[in-house]
Amino acid sequence: MKVFEPTCTFPSEAPSGFVDDANLRSTMDVVWSCLSIIFLSTCRYICSAGRWGWMGIMLVFPEYLVGTSATNLFSAWINTPHLKELVDQDGVPWTLSHTILAELGGIAIRFSDASQQPSLHAQTIPDFLRSFQKNQSSYLQNLGDIPWEPYKPHVLLAANAPTKPDLPPRLVNNYRANHIAPLHGNIWILDSYQLILARRLGVVGQLPYIRAEEIADRSKTDGIVRLIAAIQVLWLAVQLVVRRVHDIPFTALEISTVAFSSCAFIIYLIEWHKPKDISLPIYLDTSAVVTPDVFSQIADAVPVVFLQARHYYMPQSGFHLVHQDRFARKHLDQLMVVMTMVAIVLFAGIHLFVWDSHFPTPTERLLWRIAAITMAVAPISSAVLVSLESVLFQRTLYMSVGSVAVLTPIYLASRMFIMVESFRSLYFMPPEAFIATWTSNAPHVG
Repeated sequence: MKVFEPTCTFPSEAPSGFVDDANLRSTMDVVWSCLSIIFLSTCRYICSAGRWGWMGIMLVFPEYLVGTSATNLFSAWINTPHLKELVDQDGVPWTLSHTILAELGGIAIRFSDASQQPSLHAQTIPDFLRSFQKNQSSYLQNLGDIPWEPYKPHVLLAANAPTKPDLPPRLVNNYRANHIAPLHGNIWILDSYQLILARRLGVVGQLPYIRAEEIADRSKTDGIVRLIAAIQVLWLAVQLVVRRVHDIPFTALEISTVAFSSCAFIIYLIEWHKPKDISLPIYLDTSAVVTPDVFSQIADAVPVVFLQARHYYMPQSGFHLVHQDRFARKHLDQLMVVMTMVAIVLFAGIHLFVWDSHFPTPTERLLWRIAAITMAVAPISSAVLVSLESVLFQRTLYMSVGSVAVLTPIYLASRMFIMVESFRSLYFMPPEAFIATWTSNAPHVG
C-alpha cells in the first residue's frame, strides 16, 4: 500500500511564537471527521436499549425515519386540541409534549383489580393470543419482571372481538395480532388517539396530571450531544463550501456524510421537543368494565406498525392515527409519502454533487451516478405505488410489501456501493484534495 508521510519544518529558535497548522490534511483527518458526525447522529440510538436495529435503519435508510417522524409529529399536533378539550374538564395540564409522551407509550392504563381475577384455562385462550404471549415472553425474557399479564375479561373480549367487515380474509390474522392481541392484558399502553377514545368512552375517569417538568425529568435527551453534532455538521458544510469556492477537490466520503447528516438534522429538528427513551410509563389506574363496543373502538385505533412484531407496549416503528375530523388514514399515508420523497430527493441529490469528481476509474464514476439515481428512483417508485393503493383502496399492505420485496435489494445494492466507494476512493484522490483550508483551525471533532 502506498503511504505518503509529509515532513514539516520546525521553528529554528525560541520563543517559537504563534505556530500555524501545516497546509495539508491527512486521509485519517477526513475519515475521523466524517465518522464523528455519523456517530453523533446515531448515538441517540446506540445509547437506547434494544435500538441497534434502528441505528442500522438510520445508517441505511434515514429517509424513512424522516417520513415517520414528520407524520407522527403531525398526528400529535392534530390530536393535542382534542385532548386539551378533555383536560379542561379534568383540570390537568396538557401540551404537545404530553401528547408526544402518549405516542411514545409513556402513559399506561392499569386495570387495578387484575390480581383478583379468576385463573384462565388454556382452552379459553385462542391460538392467536397464545402465540402473542409466547412471542412476547421470548422477546422480553431478559428484561426483568414484566407487569403485564393476561386479564380474563379482556381475554374474553379479544377472543370474541370482530374484525373489520371489509377486511380481506388473508389479513384477518394480521389484524388480530396487531390490533386485538395487545389489548388482552391488564395493562393498556395507548397512544394519543386511543387515549382520547378511552377518556370519552369511560375507560378512565380523567386524564393523568403530569407536569411538564416531570416529562423533562424522565427524558434522557442530551443537549450537549445535540450541540456538538450541530457544530460538527456546520463545520463540514462550511469546509465544503470553502473548498468549492477555491476550487479545491473534496472527497466522496465528505459528500456522503453531508447527505446522511442532512437527514439526521431534519429528524433532530422534528423531534426537538420529543422526550427520549422513556423507560417507565406513568400509570393511570382504573377499575372500569370494558364493553365489547369500546374494546373494538380502541382496537381499531391501534397505530400502523412497520418492520416489527407487536407486543403489549407501544411500537417504535410506524405512525399514529388522528382523531378523525378533517383527516383520515389516507391523509397520513400521503403525508408520510411526501415527506419521505422530500428526504429521498435531498439524500440522493447531494450524492450527485460529485458527478464529475475524481474516481479511481471511469467505470466507478458511472456506477456512482447510477447508484445515486437509483437511490432516488427506487424509493419514490415504492412511495407512489403505496400512495395509489391508499387513495384507491384505503389500504397500503399489498403495495408496501410487494414494492419493498422487489425494490429493497436494488436500493440496498446501490447504498452498499456508495458506502464502499466513499471509502475506497480516498486512496485514489489527487494531491490537491489534501490541501487544508482555514476551516481546519475552527473548533471541530476529528
